[in-house]
Amino acid sequence: MSSPKLHHYVPRFYLKQFADKKECFWVWNKNTKKVFKGNPYGVAAEQHFYRVPEFIGSEYDPLFLEHNLSKLEFDTSIVMNKWLESLNSMQIMEKLLVTPEERRLLSVFISVQFLRTAQQRDILALFPKLVGQDNSDISPNEKINLHAYMLCSSGLVEEIAERIEKSIWLFARNDTEIPFWTSDNPVCFKTGDNRMWLKGMGIMSEGSYIVYPINPHYVLYCKEPNYWAMLKKLDCYLSPVKMTPDMIEHENAGQVFMATRFVISPNNNFSFANEFVETIGTDIYAPPDS
Repeated sequence: MSSPKLHHYVPRFYLKQFADKKECFWVWNKNTKKVFKGNPYGVAAEQHFYRVPEFIGSEYDPLFLEHNLSKLEFDTSIVMNKWLESLNSMQIMEKLLVTPEERRLLSVFISVQFLRTAQQRDILALFPKLVGQDNSDISPNEKINLHAYMLCSSGLVEEIAERIEKSIWLFARNDTEIPFWTSDNPVCFKTGDNRMWLKGMGIMSEGSYIVYPINPHYVLYCKEPNYWAMLKKLDCYLSPVKMTPDMIEHENAGQVFMATRFVISPNNNFSFANEFVETIGTDIYAPPDS
């Protein structure tokens, strides 16, 4: 059996959550501001993205990373589908049953999702310049090898997964007409004061937390347990907060901020994305001081 050549850095099972019955959705290009109709099979994917050049022609499988990621995605899809079935029938302030095994699995999945994207690979390629090696050019193959090392041996996946697992998990429901968006870099981090979206190692700062849209109707927050200790009793509950259109747009702003190229929605309305992208680097959309 041949292995697929097109490798997704955002899983198809996840992208399908944002598609219609014909498995189509709308895609906004962050660079060109253009919109096109897409599907989960062709977006957030590249040819041979996880084929490790270092192992080509050796006794080791150069597609080991793609195979391992596929197994992680399959296991996660089963859990997420189960959770969504439960969430759809739950009332606010009901607790979602999450086993320790499921919590660990999703923590690893979200950590891997954050680190596996094309953007993270490009950031790694900048590392020599950051340490003063301006003349060090990294070839495309070296970028892939370095990315594979980061995912498998650097300890970063485990470090971020441990933080997620120990966080306070809150699920929130979106009953508005504005859907949650996702992107080609869907794991967002926000500062504890809710004012800024974060990239780089700022994600590990005190109080920062994850905003991860599960589908257009539900979002998962993973709150750092010390800063957000007052929420500990709500761990794994469906939030009592009624999401407003402004709140949905605020969370969608995180997808625009994090996206490398593409923001994805079941609806063809990206007017807010076009407006927000011009303000990145300012605090125009930050919530008011309390």
